[in-house]
Amino acid sequence: MENAVQLYHKDKSDFDTTAFVMTLNKDPKKQILDEKEEEGMGVAAIQYGETDAFIQHVKTQLWLSYQTSEVTKKGLGKVEEKKAVALKDGHMDDCFVFFMALEEESKSARVIRKCSSVLNRFLKGIGALQREGNRANDWTRVDLREVLKLMEDLIDYFAQPNEADEFEVKQNRLRALRSRQDLFQEEGVLNMILDTIDKFSQMEALPDFAGLIGEDTQMIWEEISTYLYLLVAAMIKGNHYNCAQFASAQRLDWLFGRLSNPQSAEGILDVLYCVLTESPEALNMINEGHIKSVISLLEKVGRDPKVLDVLSSLCEGNGMAVRSSQNTITQHLLPGKDLLLQTKMRDHVSSMVPNILVGVVEGSAQFRRWYFEAEVEHLEQMTNTTPYLRIGWANTVGYKPFPGSGDGWGCNGVGDDFYSYGFDGCSIFYAGKGRQIGNAPLCKGDIVGCALDLTIPEIRFTVNGMPTFGCFKNFNVDGYFFPVMSLSAKVRSIMCTTQAFPSFAPKRFLGQH
Repeated sequence: MENAVQLYHKDKSDFDTTAFVMTLNKDPKKQILDEKEEEGMGVAAIQYGETDAFIQHVKTQLWLSYQTSEVTKKGLGKVEEKKAVALKDGHMDDCFVFFMALEEESKSARVIRKCSSVLNRFLKGIGALQREGNRANDWTRVDLREVLKLMEDLIDYFAQPNEADEFEVKQNRLRALRSRQDLFQEEGVLNMILDTIDKFSQMEALPDFAGLIGEDTQMIWEEISTYLYLLVAAMIKGNHYNCAQFASAQRLDWLFGRLSNPQSAEGILDVLYCVLTESPEALNMINEGHIKSVISLLEKVGRDPKVLDVLSSLCEGNGMAVRSSQNTITQHLLPGKDLLLQTKMRDHVSSMVPNILVGVVEGSAQFRRWYFEAEVEHLEQMTNTTPYLRIGWANTVGYKPFPGSGDGWGCNGVGDDFYSYGFDGCSIFYAGKGRQIGNAPLCKGDIVGCALDLTIPEIRFTVNGMPTFGCFKNFNVDGYFFPVMSLSAKVRSIMCTTQAFPSFAPKRFLGQH
């Protein structure tokens, strides 16, 4: 092809075809005048990351340049593509900056090259299959297991950092992930994957599709179809720029239109969730048809968490309610029904925790019985609701005392979630549900004792030294436990420390407080 820049196999390469030279300008006479005669090799004219240089092919004297073309892709609209070419004169902005690739960038470049090679061969094979049938040479060269393995490896390559990682490690991995996502987008791999999805859709629409690919490859084909969408979701997750490219009416129609295919619905839901959460401007382009297509999945697959996540993301953006979407969802989920929303005021609750953690570690000689006391110093009713005071134990695995909602949140005080155990004088609380064990609410001057025995395991409470009739047993001892007091306004309580010896410590806990 004329003026085309091609890749050569190392065994077929020679000096004449692959030799390029870097120069500071396109005028050789001017460059000779600028260079000073110095002994040895002289000062480097082109330096890493500092010098803008032109690249010229040695034999043909052609300059490395680019050719811009605008193509229309299904589901993406008009996309600008740049292709490397060799021109006699080139452009004024054909400059290149010479960098030494970092390890991460070098690895990404190898992955991109391998990915492009496999996908290009796969796309050619699908085209040949569509035109010539399953005996086409380009189709017989395609290894579907190789394509499937590539999808799996790429999904792992773009996996999010582990939540259990330390903060610094997690941030470094996030930066590396963003760099990969941006590089794959710039090199056109994301568009190539979207092209593959379009080819899949065209093939699956053929009347003789099943007979064309054969029963042996049907299962692998379906797996690849699902993985393609999961890969797109992995490549855009957490990346606002990549997600924003889907925030257009045409591209959203393209995504929602594919929800009708149950085989790929799982991956499409992941893509939609990423776009709607990372690019809230997409919420302005959601119409009634989009919402209907998501709700129809509830009828097909039931209360799938991914479907519910997408419906939830349609209702809120940047912390603001999207009323039009909320009303549409309500109208279609509950047609012809009047809804009454009942609300009530609730006291704001704050939780206090000391700087102490206790737990069970295999082989440790640390005490396994712990006890603390809390004295009610002041209790005053400020509203028409009873003052809120709970005392107990919580676990580091999941206790987050925040009065709001959201992923990983939701508990208001001790005993309102699955990772804490509370007591208010009348009831013991766990997972937001209370069980009454007494009739006397806590008053000023009462001393509440909280005993934790990790050998059983068991949590018991006392009031002024008198044991209560209820306790918690056989709970999970993973993580570390710590004392908690949850209080509303005008409620004060004093927690006993190791310097202030407990007043009503059980005998088997003496010396272990």
